[in-house]
Amino acid sequence: MTDAPSLTFAFGHNTVTFSTPNRALCDLMAFVFHAFRGTDAPPVAALRDVPDPAQEAEYVARMDGDEWTFASFGRALLALEDRLAYRLLADSGHLLLHAGAVTDGERIVLIPGPSGAGKSSVTLEYVRRGFRFIADEYVALDVAGACLHPFPRSAVLKTAARDWPAEECLVLESDVGARSFVLPTHRVALDPLPIGDLSIVFPRHALGSQTRVQALDAAQACARLLPNTFNFEDEEDRLWPTLSGLAVRATAFAVDFGDASDVPGAVPAFPASD
Repeated sequence: MTDAPSLTFAFGHNTVTFSTPNRALCDLMAFVFHAFRGTDAPPVAALRDVPDPAQEAEYVARMDGDEWTFASFGRALLALEDRLAYRLLADSGHLLLHAGAVTDGERIVLIPGPSGAGKSSVTLEYVRRGFRFIADEYVALDVAGACLHPFPRSAVLKTAARDWPAEECLVLESDVGARSFVLPTHRVALDPLPIGDLSIVFPRHALGSQTRVQALDAAQACARLLPNTFNFEDEEDRLWPTLSGLAVRATAFAVDFGDASDVPGAVPAFPASD
């Protein structure tokens, strides 16, 4: 892989070098994580010729000396996004939430939840309503709780994605568990976002359940945030003021829905600013 295209990503004191001989895979990783390169992302039009994610072929990639081979484009993208994220976020000093996030420029909406809870569906519903995409899987907050660091990564849906206008996102249907990768093009830059107005929406997707929206108090919100952190148990004393402070300052809701088609009518309405 000596002649393979190479990319360098940085977050805080962490730097990751990524390379692959596959130009389409390199361009897509550059697009997804462009905020961590300090350069403009490739235009969406340049990504229209990416391979069918379900097509079997050999995709080789390397990160900081570790090398992997994947059997399809979709499997490569799914694994490499997570591996790059882990390396950028490791020991960063931030409170790391398992959450999606969007903003309208004034309000930030956090969408925490375990895998399968419906984070991506709810996050993308807010994007459809005009909010800007911050993150789908990882949210990093400084310890003072004053700023949120955008961590763009493609949103991964467990079912086929609904139709999206081509100018708004790139959708890749994957062979990995019938997943769809949705990469919104209307995203925020790398600059930390001050947390002003804050709302937290806790989704819960359970087949057959009734659609329900329940307002939560600070204690309930804090109890739901705790299991949706990546590093709280390791640094409880240092991170507790940040976590509890989020719960106290936020307007929080629990949202239950039984099917992805219920999401538009289930999530609380926060009109996006122009």
